[in-house]
Amino acid sequence: MKKIDLTNQRFTRLQVINEATPYIWQGKAKIQWNCQCNCGNTTIQTTEHLRSGHTTSCGCLGYEARKKAVTKHGCAKQGKKTSEYSRWQGIIKRCYNPSSENYKFYGGKGVTVCDQWRESFILFLADMGPCPTGYEIDRTDNTKGYAPGNCAWVTPQQNKRNMSNNHLVTINGETKLVVEWCAIFNINKHTVYQRIHRGWPEDQWFELTTKTRRKRQHHES
Repeated sequence: MKKIDLTNQRFTRLQVINEATPYIWQGKAKIQWNCQCNCGNTTIQTTEHLRSGHTTSCGCLGYEARKKAVTKHGCAKQGKKTSEYSRWQGIIKRCYNPSSENYKFYGGKGVTVCDQWRESFILFLADMGPCPTGYEIDRTDNTKGYAPGNCAWVTPQQNKRNMSNNHLVTINGETKLVVEWCAIFNINKHTVYQRIHRGWPEDQWFELTTKTRRKRQHHES
């Protein structure tokens, strides 16, 4: 198959300069191109991405779109991120970015963001409304994802309480809430939540530390 030469061709904001070093993907060489963006940056893109319209800039086009979304309807001051925008970025990051420290608790467990929210901050803001100062976003039903009707702005204290009320754990075939198991094992629930957040194995959540065990033994004696 004859190679397509994209030299000097323009794709929206990108002007192809010359051919770049190809990269190998699944044993095949992918042709790449050095491109100059209208904003002055350079980027390397594949023939496929350029011709399909998948890539139309060095990334500046997406940045401008996100910035516009933040400032639209007057919900940002001097270009700074609003609470609503930060919360929106946060739910997408923990659901779809494996590099996020919280991904394993959300995306890693199948938690998703509905299509309209994932693709549009404006639609997210329209559904959720302004975020009160210091509030967080919370899912009413933790078995479902982030979507209209299942999310609300809550205080950090309410968020923690909702998390404990919805977190079920099965031990020896018996399923109970985290707070119920804490009462049974006589362990502080905050200790358990810290272990959950740090990624401890579930079978170690309710174990007493050696220090606590010694204190109790001393008290009983």
